[in-house]
Amino acid sequence: MPLRRFYFIQAIVLTVCALGALLMPIFASRYYRAPELPYILFAGFAIFASVNFWRALKTPNDQIVPRVQHAPTDVQLSYYRRMLIAAAIAFPLLTAYITYELYQLESGTAQSVQIWAPVAGIYQLIGFWPAVLFVPILGVICCTVFIFRIRHLRANSANRNPGEMNDDQNRI
Repeated sequence: MPLRRFYFIQAIVLTVCALGALLMPIFASRYYRAPELPYILFAGFAIFASVNFWRALKTPNDQIVPRVQHAPTDVQLSYYRRMLIAAAIAFPLLTAYITYELYQLESGTAQSVQIWAPVAGIYQLIGFWPAVLFVPILGVICCTVFIFRIRHLRANSANRNPGEMNDDQNRI
């Protein structure tokens, strides 16, 4: 897919989200507490849509969307390391947030809470602890996949002769 088209699609989706944020007071005002939330969401979506429209106009027509699998090994390693660090930070924070919200609900301090839909479904079907443990288990699985991918890439790059070109370099 051309990168220019990708940016245009992103911009259109963000524009639709911005318009949806403006419709929030009409259709969903009882589901959120802050009256300024739709306008903040609209501003954020509109800014990101504008940036993507600008990027689409500045991008040449022949440039394609890069894929990690087709990148050189050092770029892939860098990508998977960054994803591992992001997962190692994001999943514990999300776990703490969900644990706090569900504890508030369990203790009776809050009548309702807003959490991630899969976690809410697990909480309703199975209970507190499976819902609390869902996100850390998902985080461990993601980090394990990233670690195995990094090890695989390192092993493959160590097995190659330094002077020989690999398939990744031939593709680019």
